[in-house]
Amino acid sequence: MSTPSSPAFRRVLTGTPLTGKSSRLLRDYIHCVRKEHVSPQRILLLSFFSANAQALRHKLHEVAQFLPNVTTLQHFQLTLLTEYVDTVGLDTPLEEISPAARALIIARAWADVGGALWREFHEAPGAVGELTRVVDWISQNRRRFTLTPGELSEHELARVYAHYIELCEQHRVLTFQESSLRCLDLLAEEGIARGVHNRFPVVMVDDLHQARPDQLALIERLCGPDTRFTGTAWFQENPASPELRHVQEFLQSCEQVETLDRPAPDLNPAITSLIGRVIQMPGARQPIASPIMLAAGASAVEDEAELVARAVADQLARDRALKPSEIAIVAADAGLLPFARRVLARYGLVSPQPPPARHNPLIYAGILALQWLAQGADAEIDSELLALPYVAIDPIDRAALERAAKEHEKSILELEGTEMPSLVAPEATTACLGRVREALGKLNKESPLRPQLFQLIRDLGGIAWAWDNSAFGRAQRDEWARTFSNWLVAISDLEGTARSVNTPFEEWIDLLDGLADELTQTETRPEEIQFLDSLHANGSHARRAFVVGLSENACPIQNTPLQLISEKELPALFADGRRVVLPALKDHAAWIEREARKLAVLLSRGTEHLQVSVSQFTAGGEAQLPSPFFERMLADEGEIDKDGQIQLTHPVFWSKASEFAPLSVGGPPRHSGSAPEPAKVLNNHTFSATQIRMYLTCPLQFFLAHVLNIETEEEDTPRRGSLIHEVLCAALGDGTCREVDLSRGKQAPWIGDAPRLKERAQKALDAAWTGQATDLPGGGHYTPSAEWSVGFGPDLQRRAVHLWAQDALAAWAEFESGGLPDAEVRRPILLEVPFRFEIEGLPIAGRIDRIDQIKTAAGTFYEVIDYKTGSSGKYALNAQMQKFLPEGDKRPSDYQLPLYALALMAGVRRIQGAPRALHYMNIGSIVEKDNGSYTAESCRTIQVTKGKLDYRRGELPISALEKQMPHAIASTLNSMSSTPCAATPTYGACNYCAFTSVCDQGKATGGEA
Repeated sequence: MSTPSSPAFRRVLTGTPLTGKSSRLLRDYIHCVRKEHVSPQRILLLSFFSANAQALRHKLHEVAQFLPNVTTLQHFQLTLLTEYVDTVGLDTPLEEISPAARALIIARAWADVGGALWREFHEAPGAVGELTRVVDWISQNRRRFTLTPGELSEHELARVYAHYIELCEQHRVLTFQESSLRCLDLLAEEGIARGVHNRFPVVMVDDLHQARPDQLALIERLCGPDTRFTGTAWFQENPASPELRHVQEFLQSCEQVETLDRPAPDLNPAITSLIGRVIQMPGARQPIASPIMLAAGASAVEDEAELVARAVADQLARDRALKPSEIAIVAADAGLLPFARRVLARYGLVSPQPPPARHNPLIYAGILALQWLAQGADAEIDSELLALPYVAIDPIDRAALERAAKEHEKSILELEGTEMPSLVAPEATTACLGRVREALGKLNKESPLRPQLFQLIRDLGGIAWAWDNSAFGRAQRDEWARTFSNWLVAISDLEGTARSVNTPFEEWIDLLDGLADELTQTETRPEEIQFLDSLHANGSHARRAFVVGLSENACPIQNTPLQLISEKELPALFADGRRVVLPALKDHAAWIEREARKLAVLLSRGTEHLQVSVSQFTAGGEAQLPSPFFERMLADEGEIDKDGQIQLTHPVFWSKASEFAPLSVGGPPRHSGSAPEPAKVLNNHTFSATQIRMYLTCPLQFFLAHVLNIETEEEDTPRRGSLIHEVLCAALGDGTCREVDLSRGKQAPWIGDAPRLKERAQKALDAAWTGQATDLPGGGHYTPSAEWSVGFGPDLQRRAVHLWAQDALAAWAEFESGGLPDAEVRRPILLEVPFRFEIEGLPIAGRIDRIDQIKTAAGTFYEVIDYKTGSSGKYALNAQMQKFLPEGDKRPSDYQLPLYALALMAGVRRIQGAPRALHYMNIGSIVEKDNGSYTAESCRTIQVTKGKLDYRRGELPISALEKQMPHAIASTLNSMSSTPCAATPTYGACNYCAFTSVCDQGKATGGEA
């Protein structure tokens, strides 16, 4: 059982989806084993997706129990590199770093190389992601990992790639994307290649059309002169996509290419015919089997999910042999899956959506520990940590400890024995505090975090608590432990990468926190319905498939959010003139072909039954049209009318879902009408004043930005407001840019001294403009967060902004010493201070520019100051108060000042209480009058009083802050958490909206103005 009896040759089976290519490949595999007596150990069968590989192994189970060589190309690469780990110069155990760790190395390489693009874009949102796409493209067009002299050009991005490869070599890093290049280097050695060819005389590859150029080169290198190769590919003549034309060249080199044009006998021919229409396959015949149901009458997304849920419940009721796992909900837009899952859960068809991994108590304790390690006692994590169930401190005791900590201006964990309050169970509390202190004290940022965090959770009793608590089932406890372990592995991966490229501790500690958001706590169980999106549909099959969200919005944007380099410039990154495969992102024919193929993959997930659907309105309440491919799918059976409605005129295998029998099982009634019921779309979300203002301006804008988290195409270059905020914080404080506490020690000598304050502000501005750190006059060291001159347009505009900032800061320095009331007894104590509190259980977080303390004979008071560099803070007091307490039936537009007041009332640092006043200090509009006073527009002040509401005088009663405002804000937050989110277009809002291009109402209102 060593070699195949037939001679070496290359054969490829081509065909469209569901034509049985993989089945034929498996028959060839079985023939090799049973008829030619080739050992399964000598057959290499590769796929590109884990689900595909698993399905292949399952179908070959009768041939052999253990099939290690039926796997993904990526796993085979890892196995091959492990066998020759010394040759490739890597460490064991061999593990590929995560995408986040790889992006960190790429970002570090970009910073090391520097250059014009780095200076202009390195802080722009999406810049590292765009650079990663360029790096991916370079890797895909190479044939070896080691760089050769003269291979790359001197372009900045080419040098970044070269330095990235150097870092990977220097630190022996293995990445997912470049592992194929390392294997190509390995197989370039004749002895190793001969050994691989002798070991695998039969090589099979499923779905060759998925191969990148580098992967295709690797497949070619796996085939020796005596290798018998068989592959499958979904291929059509004259493809528009460059990557498919590259595959075509490989097929032309094969001795035999056989086209399969008939669907597998166990498939519904209606589905294969529909796919033929989508990809415009010649001669797609009309089926006579069961029809395809069309749920085209859905109004909103929630209605669409309801129709699917009813259909699923109906089919399960009619076919008792049908299992939930044989049903797949396939979303063209991944954002629709939560709607489908939530509605199906109401029918009891799926288990409730598990909470994010961040809510795993073991991980949450680890996140708090990381915050403490990064920030020390200033992290303010003591109350949250002590509230964890396994720490088991009494809630009454914790409240008493918090009061004592505020009284002594300390963290709870810093309280000494003499400062302890009267507690309910002092011995237990003291012991608990001691255990937490000791556990946190063992953390050391210089040591690997993975074992430290594991030991910390063990010392706190977390692991024992999770295992011993009978209130949770075994599955839940196992899931906690498994997810916690995965999180620790991810931390080890990212930490090792960050340290190997000398990334400062402060820069990557937040990434460790964010890892919890990337983990899922629960995978789909075998008995549950499958939920698939377009990125994870390959390899998954079901008897019944429901494809949802086939709207025009399901098509991705053709252009990338941030273009570091144009596509026509990409070949110039190589200096050796090699032939490359371009992305062709703007080629309409290539884009249409890719979208048609992607849709065909979604439609081919079901084998017996298919239902497709689209809704008339998005989750945000906007009208939308069906996907352009619906015209192809309908063919001559119907059309899309002028209103975007799908009309069936001569149906053959299309049938509207609403025409089928009513639901056979009990369930909640489907609501009707164009206005869907509110549906919860945000859970465990932390709100901010900026988000609330965005929602009040336009709910759809908030939905797109903070529910769907859509990145905008606009450049987020530094703006005047951000520059001024940073300089003011540095000049008024000790030079640091955020979270400055001036309450301890003596008042700084420059407070109230206009000349000295002006000198500090100008020095800080000059430093910010150049990006160079400096010592400030009078004390303090300022390190700018950016080179702020970059991003203000051409040179003339930059000079104008700089002059404006100089004048504005000079006027501010004079105003500080004589413009504010009670200037002689006023003292800034907190700058850029963060806050977090809850209103009716809904968390709100943010940052207050400044809190001042005023000590008078009547007592000590606190006032909030918010810096404004635009026009919004200059409005009259009446207009300012109408923003959050409008008269009549007017809508509120902004809750910023009340939120700051409520934050102070809830407690900020060691301060708690109602503010005496709320100020908008309008930097850039501070004007001194002839009599030495200042214009009203310089600073708008709202007084917090015990009297009545007075719009004209700007008096806000404390009772409104205690009752009316929390209720109004909570109502707004509840609305923000639910759909629908309809657009409310206005000229001012739409003119500056980043989503105008995807909003018809916005185009009409703001885009054309």
